[in-house]
Amino acid sequence: DHELEFRVGRAWNGKLGDARKGMSLNESQFFFSKTIANRVMSEAKPVCLTDALGDGGADASVSIVQMELQSVMCAPLMDGDKVMGLVYVDSRAKNREFGPADLDLFEGLAGQAAIALKNAFLYAAVGEQARMKGELDIASNMQMDLLPKEKPQVSGLEVAGFMQPAKEVGGDYYDWLPDNESPESKVSLIIGDVSGRHCILIDDI
Repeated sequence: DHELEFRVGRAWNGKLGDARKGMSLNESQFFFSKTIANRVMSEAKPVCLTDALGDGGADASVSIVQMELQSVMCAPLMDGDKVMGLVYVDSRAKNREFGPADLDLFEGLAGQAAIALKNAFLYAAVGEQARMKGELDIASNMQMDLLPKEKPQVSGLEVAGFMQPAKEVGGDYYDWLPDNESPESKVSLIIGDVSGRHCILIDDI
């Protein structure tokens, strides 16, 4: 079950003069034959319909009749066997119907457009991954900054601490708190597992 989403549309009419013969269309201005579009999406094959009003047969839908279309071409944008979208063109001109040569050219353009679209998706995905990695690096640096920078000096006791997350950011934490009254002889250790919500306090070592 495919759902079409409008991206870009253009209209060409030489009678409107150079300034308006190639106009950009928004979604509300873009009309097309949904019968042809849905057929291309479901069959993943291009369609070229000539004499749409005369010999269109079952493909001569109400929309084709209402828009007075003479010719319609539509081709899928393929990524392997997956349809990413489609390109569609129609004409009301009675003296210039689309033919096999036009469809061959149209298919070639659709193939190039599909490659460009796929590359755009990949570029966007790479950019998103880079953004996420940057945010994880910041979070990792912030987590490491929370850890103690210096070891307590306790008489008769050698203290060391180290934490290495399996990924960029972990859920562990440790710290040591020298005793306020006897900092050289007593120290308290804190070991926490933030993700599992566990915390151990070892007092007066």
